[in-house]
Amino acid sequence: MKVLFVVCARKGSKRLKNKHWREVSPYQSMWHRAWEQVETFWFGCKKHHVVFSTDDRKVLVNLLEAYKIRRPPHLASDETPIHEVLQHAYRESKFEADAVAFIPANVPTITSKLIARCVRHLERNQKFDSVITVRTMRDHPEWAWRSPESFNGLLIPAFDRPTEYRMQGLPTHYVATGTVNIVRTPVLMACKSAAAFDYLGRNIGFVMDEDAIEVHDKRDLELARAWLAYREGSK
Repeated sequence: MKVLFVVCARKGSKRLKNKHWREVSPYQSMWHRAWEQVETFWFGCKKHHVVFSTDDRKVLVNLLEAYKIRRPPHLASDETPIHEVLQHAYRESKFEADAVAFIPANVPTITSKLIARCVRHLERNQKFDSVITVRTMRDHPEWAWRSPESFNGLLIPAFDRPTEYRMQGLPTHYVATGTVNIVRTPVLMACKSAAAFDYLGRNIGFVMDEDAIEVHDKRDLELARAWLAYREGSK
């Protein structure tokens, strides 16, 4: 299976301006860390391909031409459905991929090992249309719906086929963080609506990621920095 990895960052962040340029470890910005972890995985298996989708020219000048995806303005708002960004990246990359992976630049806790686990999970389970990382619900994030019966790409409900998902050993309450999200290319390119379920497909595989920290504000950034400092110091 060949995967196109799309690292995504746009320059118009509102709650934390220039978010992807914030340093999460000494001399390393969030976007650079996300790119580094994808590259680390990719170096071990060059059958895949990596690109960076952004409207930020300052990021693009740091990348080789083969890895740049210049995102047009109509795909760079905070309301742009992510499947449209990935569809654009797939077409522009001209890489014949069996699956496309979404790697957000605002989750500095992503690791190359987590990426590898997600790829293996999709490779070994041909029935899955996609794989997404999840974690247990410790609190109620402001971006998550309260209704567990509703699916908006963040909270995972009890599906029509609940036994299929229980077999994956998931806890009762968990959140799809989307730190790594891989979807088979035909499913992605067939998606026409902004509905998350349409984008992910009918059969979804899950990989636990309890270390996920999404950075949306200064508090998140402080948590991510502390987590990274602890992990690096414990090696």
